[in-house]
Amino acid sequence: MRMLGTEAFPTTEDVEAYVVKRMEAFRQLDTIAERQLESGRWVRISDRKTSDGGIVGIRTDITDLKTRESELKKQTKITALLNKVAVNANQSPTFRDALQQTIDDICAAIDWPLGHVLVPSASGNGKFESLRLWHLDDPEGFEEFKVWME
Repeated sequence: MRMLGTEAFPTTEDVEAYVVKRMEAFRQLDTIAERQLESGRWVRISDRKTSDGGIVGIRTDITDLKTRESELKKQTKITALLNKVAVNANQSPTFRDALQQTIDDICAAIDWPLGHVLVPSASGNGKFESLRLWHLDDPEGFEEFKVWME
């Protein structure tokens, strides 16, 4: 019965290397590890030696915990970004300076190479107008796009 490489025991490693690694973990008194399965679910692996030399292995599905942890990290980043934007807005000498710093901070936070500030058109026609404020990691690479947008 082959279990390695299945969802129950996924590994992209060489099977022999995986077995050696797991056996080393079993030799330690207490081990706890977390592993993401190919399905995306997370498992906490806890192996403990018993007093008679046996091993008790417990596998716990921690997918919900990992999901909540990820959501909390995202919310923490958003809160920090909003705080930074508020501080910059209060410290910037002009509204345009505040917008420029804001677009730079947003692009840095989400790792976007390009950001552009647009506002609703004064004509009220549902269109947007460029304020000609940009965040550009590669100004030359985006020059054609920038000209087209403005």
